[in-house]
Amino acid sequence: MTALVVMANAQSEIKKTIAPETSARQERLQQLVNDTVQFTMDRFADQKLATNQLAVTLVDLRTPQAPVQASYRVTQALLGVKLAVEKAMAANSGKKPTSEQMADALRGSNWDSPGGPVRMALGNGQQAIQDTAIGRTKYDAASKRVLATDIQRFKAECVNPPANTKSIDWIKSGFPGAKCE
Repeated sequence: MTALVVMANAQSEIKKTIAPETSARQERLQQLVNDTVQFTMDRFADQKLATNQLAVTLVDLRTPQAPVQASYRVTQALLGVKLAVEKAMAANSGKKPTSEQMADALRGSNWDSPGGPVRMALGNGQQAIQDTAIGRTKYDAASKRVLATDIQRFKAECVNPPANTKSIDWIKSGFPGAKCE
């Protein structure tokens, strides 16, 4: 499976959409989405993509500190399900797989997601791990937004217990085997 991210240079369009939420702004955003989907369809025509094979998420980049984790997590889950279905169907002669076949196909898999690589590495390949970040949130009155600050990033092996170790036991014993830089 290949994860594909297409970014269109839409600086002038973004500048036009900074005005408060209006019908005209919504129309411009919809046109931007339509144009981006059409660009993607044209660019990857040899792969015979259908529009229902694309997912488009709009993120307001005017404030890069604004948390947008929900859309990343949903996309991550959908990409995992897509991988499991594709692998299970390939192993099942192209036929619709059972839930058990999809679970077997996902076991031990890896895939790319907007939040970074995901690895089914714990729980005998049934539990995902991924690098993570923590930070503080604070309300910024000037922008009327909640912003993320003081962000620290950690490798998955630093914040997940080694295989066959219960999380609570790992924490109580002082995180033995944690691979932190």
